[in-house]
Amino acid sequence: MDETKRGPTFVLATLATIFVAHHTMALLHEWTHGTTAWLFGVKDNPFDIHYGDWTLLHVDEDVDYRSLLSTNRGWTAATIAASALVTNAILFVTSLRLLSRTVIQGRKRLFQFVFWFAVMNIAELYSYIPLRAIPPSGDVRNFLYGTGLSVWPVCIAGTVLIGVGIWNVLGRQLLGYHRVIVPTQTSMQYVASILTVLVIFFYFGCAAFFYAGAHDPRSLWSLASFVLGVVALAYCVVSVRRNGRRGLAEASG
Repeated sequence: MDETKRGPTFVLATLATIFVAHHTMALLHEWTHGTTAWLFGVKDNPFDIHYGDWTLLHVDEDVDYRSLLSTNRGWTAATIAASALVTNAILFVTSLRLLSRTVIQGRKRLFQFVFWFAVMNIAELYSYIPLRAIPPSGDVRNFLYGTGLSVWPVCIAGTVLIGVGIWNVLGRQLLGYHRVIVPTQTSMQYVASILTVLVIFFYFGCAAFFYAGAHDPRSLWSLASFVLGVVALAYCVVSVRRNGRRGLAEASG
């Protein structure tokens, strides 16, 4: 395909894949809440959640955590809240394993989906810990209130593990994505890197701002994420340039 046509086609295909991967992750996240609530007898239907509109920006499991906490069912509330985050972690690790398989690498469309699905799951975890952990809100709050655990061990351990996951995506998986999907198109490698950073640090990174509001001190977490995103973007740009020069050196050698 002509390079002038390949660029727009790649961008559109990538955006479509991001959309599908995001919605798949979001629905699985909320359906896990719903299924766990159903198993505990809290819901009559595991798929009876609040879907919002087509963007799924306001999708919610529609579980009355306050009622559970006020009736001494704290561990039930905690289990329902944590179940979706555990699912995100499992799906992320599973996606990484799939990306390393030759059979997946040989099917570019499937590989592309699995990569972005991995990004969505680690980004979802990141949007909770650390962004909505101090002070706790959302699933983190319901888990902590239900168990009575301190926020600090959860936040510190979670931040380290999720940080390792993000580093794996940016430092390893993204390079693999470049090699499989756009091995010779440096400009498209930049596009993929920029989109990855935007998804993690800006789209999911604005969670604290989105849920707390601009005037809430918790929105500072989102500002910190934006700054971190700029650093991550610089790292990705340098990485693409370095690998490009290495490829040229190997080709000439």
